[in-house]
Amino acid sequence: MKYEHPWVLLDLFLDSNGMTQKKFADLIWKNPVEVNQIINGKKNITLDWAMKITAVFGWNYKHRLSMQADYDEQEYKKSKKYLELKKIQGKVKKYHLQTA
Repeated sequence: MKYEHPWVLLDLFLDSNGMTQKKFADLIWKNPVEVNQIINGKKNITLDWAMKITAVFGWNYKHRLSMQADYDEQEYKKSKKYLELKKIQGKVKKYHLQTA
């Protein structure tokens, strides 16, 4: 399954509520640049961010954090770090076979 960045719809919700990114940032005591980065999928959210964003729109913060984790896993599996992880797992497997 392909996951979209969980905050991609945030901009739509801001628009439909007549709220600019700057006004929203001020409301939740965050930097407008960071709000824009989140909307554009360039920054992940923390628990603090999730709690504040969902407080405004009544969303479930746990669901949004879960969506973020699914998205992060999907992107991780496309990265070089995932290939490194697979190599580490191979080494660990060999190590366990040698010590058994």
